[in-house]
Amino acid sequence: MAIVGPVVAYLDEEVKWIREYARGGGKLFLALDPGQRHNLANLTKTLGVQFENNFVITRRPLEGWGPAGVLGVTFDATSEITRSFPTGASFALFPLASELTPAMGLGPDLEVKELVKSDPYSFTMVDPTKPLTTEPKAAAITMGMSVKGKL
Repeated sequence: MAIVGPVVAYLDEEVKWIREYARGGGKLFLALDPGQRHNLANLTKTLGVQFENNFVITRRPLEGWGPAGVLGVTFDATSEITRSFPTGASFALFPLASELTPAMGLGPDLEVKELVKSDPYSFTMVDPTKPLTTEPKAAAITMGMSVKGKL
C-alpha cells in the first residue's frame, strides 16, 4: 500500500485499518509532507518512525527550486532498497521533506534504518514562512527510513 502526499486527515477507522494491515505483514510506503493535517504521525510512530512535521531546508538550493527543495545525497549502502545506488553518483529530489528519527520505545522485533539523508548544508524549520531568529546548525538530515520486523 502506498500513501503519498496526503492533504486531508484520515479517519480513525482508516488509520486503524492501515495499522492492522501492517501488523498482518502488509507492506507500506508512506511519503508524508510537512505542514499537512493528514493525521498519520501516530501511525508512523507505531511503525517505529518519528515524523517530526518540520521542513528540511538547504543553504544550497538547486537552481529553479526554493530552499525547501532538498536533495537526498547519502544512501544506506547496506539496505536492500538503496544498496544498488552508486555512492556519490545518486540523488533523490524532495520538493518538500520532513525530518525523520527512530521513534522512542521501539519493540525488539523492529529494525529501523536511515535510508536517505540530505546534504550537510541542511537544517530544519517548523514554519519556513517566518524569518530565522538564530543561526541554525547545518547537518545531514534523515528524510527516508525503512522499517522491518513484527509490530
